[in-house]
Amino acid sequence: MNNKTSNTAFTLIEVLIVIVIISLMGSMVMTAVSGVTTTAKQSRTKTIIAIVDSVLAEQYENFKYRQLPVESPDFASPPNPDGRTLGLEISAMEAARVRLMMSRDLQRMEMPDRYSDFVKMTGNVLQPIQAVDLGAMASPTVLEEDGSVIKQETEKDKRRLVTVSWPTSGRINTFFKRTESNFKRLKEMLEQAGSNELPTINALPIVPARQYDLAKNNQGAECLYLIMATSYVGGIPALESIPSSNIGDTDGDLMLEILDGWGRPLEFVRWPIGYFSAEDQVIQKVTATLIQRDVAADTAEDFDLFRTDFAYSPNVQNVALAFRVTNPNNPPGSSGKVPPWSMRPLVFSRGSDGESGIYSNPNDEFVFSYRNNWINNWPADQAHCGDESPGRDNPFTFPDPYLRTGSITRRPGERIRDAQGNFTPASVDNITNYELQVSQR
Repeated sequence: MNNKTSNTAFTLIEVLIVIVIISLMGSMVMTAVSGVTTTAKQSRTKTIIAIVDSVLAEQYENFKYRQLPVESPDFASPPNPDGRTLGLEISAMEAARVRLMMSRDLQRMEMPDRYSDFVKMTGNVLQPIQAVDLGAMASPTVLEEDGSVIKQETEKDKRRLVTVSWPTSGRINTFFKRTESNFKRLKEMLEQAGSNELPTINALPIVPARQYDLAKNNQGAECLYLIMATSYVGGIPALESIPSSNIGDTDGDLMLEILDGWGRPLEFVRWPIGYFSAEDQVIQKVTATLIQRDVAADTAEDFDLFRTDFAYSPNVQNVALAFRVTNPNNPPGSSGKVPPWSMRPLVFSRGSDGESGIYSNPNDEFVFSYRNNWINNWPADQAHCGDESPGRDNPFTFPDPYLRTGSITRRPGERIRDAQGNFTPASVDNITNYELQVSQR
């Protein structure tokens, strides 16, 4: 009886080949799974952004037709003792200009993208920020010297400034109460934990200690959550349309945020004066300046149907809008002026790389305040007001989302560029509501 021992076995080469094959198959599966996961996250992000955009769009449209109750001054009583002045009358154009200013300030308060839009800190107490004080130019109605004929003064330098009183937004109180409640809870938690970090807002500390600054962490996404939490669509809270898994507090300040498919806070810019698609702009590589094509400025501002912005006043000089380079393609006779253009709120995800590549704040300052930038900051000269300058205080308050009178070197919504004037690749994979609107057309 022969007992033969089997010497059959895998050679080293065969084992290596099998390992390589398994590795290749594994990498193919992982690549496929990763691709599916990325696609799913992109799809989820687009859905969330579309929901948010629809809510913002509805509110944006409502600002156009919003009734703005104004407490008119008593124009019947003579404003001076000369015996000739019977009262004051605001022209239709000036009234439309005041409405434009109100609508801009309402957007600042009711569609905040930063805490300084609706809250401030005085000492160690949070306080709501009210509407800006506005003024209107009124023309006197007078008697002729013989007392027989009533007429209205037509000379603009005889106009008088009257204060326009209007109630602040009730919604701002809701924003304030939610922020104040969370702010107090955070302060108590930190104190109970014995932490020497205390919360601040807008870089104003409660005590001279290490700062826990709410304004520096995802304030756009947190303000966006406040807007969604106080909005209704068809009688249903808008927030119910957002999956609970896409609402969170990624920075631990107790202020909730709207998250994208990757679990990162969405970016929100109410007035993206620097945002344009790559097709609508040309970069001059030598000077790294931005030139807008006609496409970028075709649509006039939605809230200024009567063209009351001072950019339209006769003889106004070319006051740069947000330091945009004047458009060389403008029609002859326009002197290269860039009129105010229509802006939609910008909502975007940083995409898979987690980098936005877009400035969300003017000059990249987290504590920038639109309200403070507007107050007594518009010169009453011909360069800024044209023929509308006589009689106005110099300077005066003029809500201006285009930030024409400030030293703005970085504009909200502007893509980050390198030293050669090229866009950095960080914004390539961003998902924005602008792009979704174009894709749905």
